Amino acid sequence: MRPQERIKIDRVVGVSCPADIRHTRLLASRGWDEEMSALMDSWQWPQEKKMAACGFVVDNSGDYERTKREVEAMLEKFRGERRANIRELLAWMRARGYA
Repeated sequence: MRPQERIKIDRVVGVSCPADIRHTRLLASRGWDEEMSALMDSWQWPQEKKMAACGFVVDNSGDYERTKREVEAMLEKFRGERRANIRELLAWMRARGYA
């Protein structure tokens, strides 16, 4: 990949769920047996390491509505941060006569 083609990432979000709940859901939704579930899990980073690399973590251990509320709260937080960044940039530009 050439330097000008690099993808810029400004947010890393993790989706977390305890191993026992994740395991039960995978068995039910994908029809995996215990062996397949263990194999797939063995290919993953440890949960703690993955979540430590994230700027925000959504808890997916509850039901759909709870997870949806978590995502909505996360998006609202991001919107607030974006508004604050824009206000800060605009103030910087005004102080220097750019706006």
